[in-house]
Amino acid sequence: MHGSRDNESPPVTRRWLNRQRTVTTGLGTLAVLGLAFAVKIIGNAPEVDQGADLEGGLPPAAVFVQAVNQEMAQNTATVTGSLRAMARADVAAREQGAILHVLFDEGDAVAEDAVLARLDDRRSMALLSEARASLTAARSLVLQRTAELARAQEDLRMKQ
Repeated sequence: MHGSRDNESPPVTRRWLNRQRTVTTGLGTLAVLGLAFAVKIIGNAPEVDQGADLEGGLPPAAVFVQAVNQEMAQNTATVTGSLRAMARADVAAREQGAILHVLFDEGDAVAEDAVLARLDDRRSMALLSEARASLTAARSLVLQRTAELARAQEDLRMKQ
């Protein structure tokens, strides 16, 4: 059967050939660069005395020598652990409110009964104003009721 292509392999396209050529070129370039790098490393290694007696052992290791410099050094240590306070204190606010200013930093020494922070007192001041207004209204009511009592007593005395 001439017209059937079932048993034939697909034709090689130019695109596939270009990819194959690019991959082959890239691998070749990588191999050349690797070889050049290896030659450079081997060329910089110190010479080993070829006349040394090996007596069944390995050749001596390559040694790099560098001058010693005197520098200032500071000893530091990095450690892992946990801290525990020597004393514990419970802190509570007498009134509610958002904190406006913190007067001490963490770790500062604090005297007993010292103010630690300033709270937003707008709510408390509004409640105080409301209480003063209620007190004024109550005093006015007492004065009014006292005047009514005096008038009622006077009316009672006149009717008798």
